Amino acid sequence: MSLVREPDDTSSPTSPTPIVGRPRWERQYTFYLLVTDTIVVLGAVFLAQYVRFGSTPTTGLMSRYDTVCSVALVIIWLSALAGFRARSPRYLGAGIEEYRRLVAASFWSFGAVAMCELLIKLSVSRGYLAVALPIGVIGLVLSRLQWRKYVTRQRARGNYQTSVLAIGDRAGVSNLAS
Repeated sequence: MSLVREPDDTSSPTSPTPIVGRPRWERQYTFYLLVTDTIVVLGAVFLAQYVRFGSTPTTGLMSRYDTVCSVALVIIWLSALAGFRARSPRYLGAGIEEYRRLVAASFWSFGAVAMCELLIKLSVSRGYLAVALPIGVIGLVLSRLQWRKYVTRQRARGNYQTSVLAIGDRAGVSNLAS
């Protein structure tokens, strides 16, 4: 009995290997969305910090508390986007569900921060949250609109395609395929 597995005669070195998981373009695209979401959220939160408190993350002793609160808000917001699956390949590039998830995750995170502020009596300004939320939501939606245009252009060129299994009669499947 040999412990070495003999090569199978039915497989040739040129036979295609099955693709497991998502296509490469989807993985890259979701990574680009993660980077864009992070930039937008960081920009919105630190802009709100500057507008409300007049401090940047590197100035003054009081701004350290503001910066810690800003970093916590960024982490909560990005975690909510991940938890609400706002970058799920199932919803990318089509329909309104992607935008609904973005907005729901944003409102959930700000609601959670507002409740913690109320219960723990943190000194996070409501004005700070009132600046960060609309700027962030608008920025996220606009960035997704731009990415969606990019996906549409790529699909028109024959790229960024998704495999579909169509079941039915020949005429119906032919109509769907065309």
